[in-house]
Amino acid sequence: MDFNVEISPIEDINPARTKHIILKRPKASWSQSVFSVPFGDSSEKIVPNRDYPYEGLSVLIEGENFHFLDGIAVGAKKGSKYIKLRAKKVIASPWEMIYYYNNEEEGIRLAITYYLMDTGALRNGVTACVSLETNASSIVIEPVVDIRHMYDESAPDSHFCKALNDGMLIWRAEKCISLRTVNKCEIRTWGKKKIEWWYKLGSGFRENIDGKVVFKGEIRNPVSLGELEIPMGENNKDNTALLVIAIATATATACSHSNSNSNTNTETQLELEWLTEKGKEWLRDESEEEKRAIEMVKSLGLSLSAPAIAFRALALSRFGMYLDKKFFYEAGDFWFRTPWFRDLFEGIINNIETLFRIGHAERIRDIILRAFEYQDEYGRIPNRFPERKGEGEGEHEHLDYDYNSADATLLAFIAAGEFFKRRKDENFASTILRRAEFTISRFKMNSLEKINGAPVLNENGLISIVPWHSWTDTKREVEIGGKKFNFSTRIPDSWCDARNEDELNKPKYFLPEINAQWIKMLRACVNMCLSLSSSNPENETGGNEYSALLEKARENFKKVLWNAEENILYNLVTVNGKKDNTPGSPGVVAFSLLLDENIFSQYELKGFIKEVKENLLVEKNGLPFGILVKKSPRRTYYGDAEYHEAVVWPRDTPYLIRILRAAGELEEETVEGILRSNLEHQMNEGFVFYNSELFSPDKGEMVPVKNPVQFWSQWVDVYIT
Repeated sequence: MDFNVEISPIEDINPARTKHIILKRPKASWSQSVFSVPFGDSSEKIVPNRDYPYEGLSVLIEGENFHFLDGIAVGAKKGSKYIKLRAKKVIASPWEMIYYYNNEEEGIRLAITYYLMDTGALRNGVTACVSLETNASSIVIEPVVDIRHMYDESAPDSHFCKALNDGMLIWRAEKCISLRTVNKCEIRTWGKKKIEWWYKLGSGFRENIDGKVVFKGEIRNPVSLGELEIPMGENNKDNTALLVIAIATATATACSHSNSNSNTNTETQLELEWLTEKGKEWLRDESEEEKRAIEMVKSLGLSLSAPAIAFRALALSRFGMYLDKKFFYEAGDFWFRTPWFRDLFEGIINNIETLFRIGHAERIRDIILRAFEYQDEYGRIPNRFPERKGEGEGEHEHLDYDYNSADATLLAFIAAGEFFKRRKDENFASTILRRAEFTISRFKMNSLEKINGAPVLNENGLISIVPWHSWTDTKREVEIGGKKFNFSTRIPDSWCDARNEDELNKPKYFLPEINAQWIKMLRACVNMCLSLSSSNPENETGGNEYSALLEKARENFKKVLWNAEENILYNLVTVNGKKDNTPGSPGVVAFSLLLDENIFSQYELKGFIKEVKENLLVEKNGLPFGILVKKSPRRTYYGDAEYHEAVVWPRDTPYLIRILRAAGELEEETVEGILRSNLEHQMNEGFVFYNSELFSPDKGEMVPVKNPVQFWSQWVDVYIT
């Protein structure tokens, strides 16, 4: 199969649907729109647009995501005169993007290839390559730079530049970027040319202006400090030029500078030299990338007639990053370029077959074991790693991590169970069972009365939690008696009472998805004990204990959480028996997880599906697409207040598909429609090959909003199993 697609270089009237391309490596990402815009004092150059302030070339430095390069503007000359270029097409693959420009009247053509190198986990830097092929007399390259933490404002005055014989060195504080060419070139530097750029999609939030829902754009101020001109005449017979971008990413290899002068220290010089030399091998690196892609597609048994599924799997394989040289899957890109444990384990569980087949088994094993190293005294794995220094420094300083999550821990055990099904690793299982024993002992000890407390194991065998400690973790603002309070989205308005604010933030709520995960955790422990009992009889005793807990949880799950009259699972139930029957996707997740437990009859399955289709299932372009998080009148996404209301999260869809498949032939057409519509989103809008975080059903029109590249949205298993 061809590992690329051709894309028209156009901008959609709805900017959320404009196509973008992203290249992902464990240490860096480079993304931009397929739509190019004029650039320069006289619009003499052209540059791919950026619609998010996170786009461009970003690099992970000690776990933090730093923006470095906003874009590369390029101009073409015929003689000494600039020729106006027009975008012709874009060719994208999961590891490369090529932009084609021309001017038919002048007979000028230009192709620009962007590529990120794999420099390995041990290097302190990143290499990116820009290859240019043209019949112009010369090409002029103007880097647009903005070195900052992804969340920070621009600081154009803090950037400095030094001309080199073969390019330029640009730095801000200790962060350096060198841009060098193997070609003969002329370097021109100038004072700081500040640029005001409007990123129309901002951070994915929206607002209503004059009755129209629009994205809240953001402004940043990147800077231009110079340009390179490369002659492309008789001495350049193949009409190509190569720009190698090297970034020194470790503080230990810092750039030393003053306002008037700059020199990199010896360690940085060596690193930049190595990275630059590495970039000259980009064609060989690219060839190896294609070989790996071929093997990956073969391992998944995908046919050449289903390229979109192959692209989905190849894009999934691009997720991953290093923290302290240890590999984790990140939650997404941009502001999610850090591990969130619930997202990570959901992504593993819903892609376990795919990840095993493409050779990620050892990575999964190591991630699971590492996650438990961060467990706190209450038995919880953290929600996520901090995104900035100062939020959580030092190794395993638990108080600095966000532990407001019950599901991360349960999902880790489920992922461990799925791993053990496929690889009977006794040492791994023994470690997991020790962690389970510790976790359960803490859940038994945790208090129902602690505000924002940890999960509690109740006498009925079920887990109760703080209502926002599941994946639907947002709060909404409620005004009571002239005062404003923040209550969990899971709590119905009628329950919100200023006198009970503390009660609404205690672990006194049974949530269906949490208890389904709890049952799946116990089942995994039982299975591990049974497998190990042949070699160690003591495990049989442990297995009996887990079995007893499992049977009690199974027995009471339906009694507590099933609404038999309406054929739905309750949204939540208090430990005192108060129930809310708002339909939502958490109930779908719970029902799906328990399909193998024989808790529900086939009659109840069909009744449940009927309610889901009537209350939650939504379409996109005439095909079934996904389910609403919540049956709610708030059906337009603006910001955090609607984050878990009547919006669609693709992370829920694999669970829906399993339920529909369990119903057999009756729901085959619905399943096929869902699979098709999600591939159409992946290939035809947003970031090509990738899948968005959530969708807003704007008057029936499903619009991708928030993060456009999300790990747990990139599910593949339902396509190949």
